[in-house]
Amino acid sequence: MFSLMLDKALSKSEAVVSAFASMTPMLIGSVVLDSTQGVLCGVARGCRWQHLAAWTNLVAFYVIGLPLAILFGFTLAFQTKGLWMGQICSLLCQNYVLFFITL
Repeated sequence: MFSLMLDKALSKSEAVVSAFASMTPMLIGSVVLDSTQGVLCGVARGCRWQHLAAWTNLVAFYVIGLPLAILFGFTLAFQTKGLWMGQICSLLCQNYVLFFITL
């Protein structure tokens, strides 16, 4: 419901409204995963494991997320949604690893 109010305020174009509505669930997932990742990185930093968090960030974003974003966005032609799916996959991997590091 919120997306219906917000997208009408931002644009009158039906294509923009439709694209915004279809990407709202990914936006919500991305915000939740990114905030969780921030907390887990803070825990790792508090435990003096900055090097583990840094390597996790590098591997998750550049080794996992970027190739998946290219695959989903360009090769499989999901376009913007595919790029965002690659980012979400990297956040999932990062949260998974950081969660088990901080246990």
